[in-house]
This record gives sequence, C-alpha cells and structure tokens, in this order.
Amino acid sequence: MLTLGAIFFAVPWALTGLLALPVIWWLLKLTPPLPTTIRFPPVRLMFGLGTSVESAAQTPLWLLIVRSVLAALVILAAAHPLLNADTRLTGKGPLIVMIDDGWAAASNWPARRVLLDEIADQAERQSRPVIVMTTAAVKKETADTAVRMMTAADARRVFESMQPKPWPTNRTRALAPLLDPDALADARPGDVIWLSNGLEEGSSAKDSEVKIMAELVGPLQRLGAVNVISDSDERLAVVLRPPETDGGTLKLIAERAYSKGMASIWVRAIGDAGRLLAREPMTFAAGKTLAKVDMTLPTELLNKLQRLEIEDAGTAAAVVLMDERWRRRPVGLVSGAGAPGDQPLLSDLFYLERALKPFSEIRNGSIDDLLKRPLAVMVLADPGRLGKAPRNALENWIKAGGVAIRFAGPLLAKATADEGTEGASLLP
Repeated sequence: MLTLGAIFFAVPWALTGLLALPVIWWLLKLTPPLPTTIRFPPVRLMFGLGTSVESAAQTPLWLLIVRSVLAALVILAAAHPLLNADTRLTGKGPLIVMIDDGWAAASNWPARRVLLDEIADQAERQSRPVIVMTTAAVKKETADTAVRMMTAADARRVFESMQPKPWPTNRTRALAPLLDPDALADARPGDVIWLSNGLEEGSSAKDSEVKIMAELVGPLQRLGAVNVISDSDERLAVVLRPPETDGGTLKLIAERAYSKGMASIWVRAIGDAGRLLAREPMTFAAGKTLAKVDMTLPTELLNKLQRLEIEDAGTAAAVVLMDERWRRRPVGLVSGAGAPGDQPLLSDLFYLERALKPFSEIRNGSIDDLLKRPLAVMVLADPGRLGKAPRNALENWIKAGGVAIRFAGPLLAKATADEGTEGASLLP
C-alpha cells in the first residue's frame, strides 16, 4: 500500500499509468495532415459561399489541459485512493476485534455490521491476521474460548454470519483467554478494537468476579493500542421492566443507562396476530433513569394482551411477554339474598368478592345481565329457585362450555325440598 499524506492507494501499481501522460498530451496535440489539393473546375461555382461553422487549425490549449486532467483522474481512480484509511490502526501485529453481541447490541446492529466490514477491509489491505472474540458466549460448558488467528477474508465471513444474542454479555469470562499472560506472548504488538454496547455488567451472587470495562481495558493494552467504540447515549438500549397491576391498570416501568437530558419512548400493547391494542408514551425526566406511566385497558383487551414492547427498540430487553399473571378473568356473582344493607359481613358475596378481587374482575347482577358479556366463571351464591328464562339461559351457557359454581344454602335447601328428592337438580 502506497501512502501519500492522509491518502492511501490500495492499488499503487495503477499509478504507473501517470507515466503515459506525456504520450497522451502528444497524441491530443497531434493534428491530421493537410489535405491534398486537386483542381476541379465545378468547384468554382462554390467560391464565395460563406459558412458559420469553422474548425480550428489546432487543438486549443485549454482543451488539452482538460483532457489531460481527465486522463490523470482516471489513472488515480484505478489506484483506489482512500482518505484516512488506517487512522484506527497503529500496530503491526494481529488485529483483535472484541464484540459485545448481547441483547443490548441489537438496537444498532446494522451500524456495527458496517463498521465490522470496514475493519475487515483495513486488515485485508495490511495483510494482518485477525482475532475475533465475542462477549455473549453460549453456555459455559460448550463455549469455545480458544484464541484463533484467521485471515481477513475468514473474519469477514464470521462478521457476516454474526447475530446479536438475546442474553447478557459476560466479558470477564469471554476475555479470560486474552487476559492470560501467556496469550500472544510471541506476537508483535497489534491493535485491539472493542465494539462495546455502552453498558456496564452488573455483578451477582453467581458471578462475583465481574469486572467493569476500565479494569479490562488496562490488561489488554499489552496486546496493542485499545480503541473502544460505543454508541452515543441516545442510542443505548432501554429496558422495559415487567409491569405491576392495579385492577385493569398496568403500571409500566422503563429504565435507561444514562440520566442526561430528557428522552421519550413509546410502549405498544400487542394482542393476538400482532394487533395493536394500545400505545402509550413514556418520558424520562432530566437527571432520571426511570420512567413510569399507567396504561389502562378494558378487561376484554387486557385478557388478549400478548406482549408489551418499546417501539423501534429491537432488543429482547425491550419486550415483556404477558401471561396469566397480568390477565383478569371476568367472574359473575349472583346472589339471592339481595343487597347487604348495613351488615356486609352477612352478605353471601362478601368473602367471595374479597377472595376473587385481587385476581379477577368482579361483576354483580342477574343471570341475564351477566350473560350479555363473556364470562370465565359464574358463581351462584345460593340464589334459590331460578326462573324459567334465567335457568334456560344458564343451561345453554353451560352446554356451550361455560362453568357455573353453585354454593348450597337455605334457599337451595328450600327449593329442593319443595321439588322432592326425585327430579331434584342443582338448577331448581
């Protein structure tokens, strides 16, 4: 590779074409020979005829210069010039590329792919070996932690097949082979390029030896100059926490990694077949890393909710899959005792409501009114004898798959006693 200041030529042998510029100049100046004069009498008839088009006797100087410059530009283009092509690389040894490929890297993965292609181009131009290390490895017992050198072409194929993983990174374990004092001991100093996700790893009881990035960068400097590349604060990943429930209201909580300035996101509630059920904005106040907002949905939509996601986030941590913990099944309560009045503790529904209310939507009313909307279960708290119409409606609902729970009581006993033992049923 030929270097001329900040300009690099990937195909320097093409510059030999500049030696042909004097020949090109001579050819451009060359004019055809004068035509031979042959006398022809009828030509006298055309004497005196004027014409507005005239041809120059020789090529103008400005045109020669323009054509020569164009020829030189074609030769320079064939040499593939590059501006500041190797500003990140200072060493002569292997090029070590470390990639945070965990869940947080997915938000800006296309830009990382472009940068990885540029790194492969630089290594190929300098004919330098490449070492690729990823920090979101698979399970520990199957992880391949060997340090392998490869050509730039092989590294490019590895980059093209790489995808972000939906779990966190473990930099300490992934970089242990490189941090070994015997690793690459005989290699010349190279360059270390770290494509970071911009987040620090939190320690836990299972992995108390987690190190922050600053503690990892220091030991890596013995392998060469370390260049850590990360997204700007605005592009860092945002985490959507599992919501808390308060009746039909979901209390959403989102968390970001930085606290500078305000930021806004949108949270989408997705139902069956990807149908959008609701969309709620969330705003991070300046100096805050948490944002909270309430999302209220009707019970019918809440029970169809499949997931919550941050709009255009593209990471696994921006999605919360919803299950029965957040659904509120409608339960209909029917009582034959009427309103409790001043003695609610004596009501047939008092303890049923308190047992079911934290987990279900309670609906009180008559059988006909309750069956107008979908129900998961209908609870009959000793309603006594049912009329013909409510009874038929309830029987048809049960035959269609409904579930009815009836509690025995004085009214049920009286109704079955009036009917006698024969023909008695739970729906007298």
